[in-house]
Amino acid sequence: MRWLPGLSTPLRYETSWLGHDVVAGLVLATMLVPVGIAYAVASGMPGICGLYATIVSLLVYAVFGPSRILVLGPDSALAAVILGVVLPLSGGDPQRAVVLGGMMALVWGRS
Repeated sequence: MRWLPGLSTPLRYETSWLGHDVVAGLVLATMLVPVGIAYAVASGMPGICGLYATIVSLLVYAVFGPSRILVLGPDSALAAVILGVVLPLSGGDPQRAVVLGGMMALVWGRS
């Protein structure tokens, strides 16, 4: 459980938190979904990539993250960097842009 703190959360979960957690989830979804789509499009990739970046990062952090209150998602600071790399190399091909964006994520994840 030390490396997967999110898995121990259900063991300590109190039902009194449920109402607040549902509201927080709805607020988070209404904020992060359009932002994720916008950042993906601003980065030169299809909007669906922003949804994947938003959803996957939140699910992974729910399992591996140590905090119940920290929120992760796409970052505006990276949109310009990704666009600067993806746009010239993709040549306007959305599939190639997705592959390049994915490779950038892997390279950044290793550093």
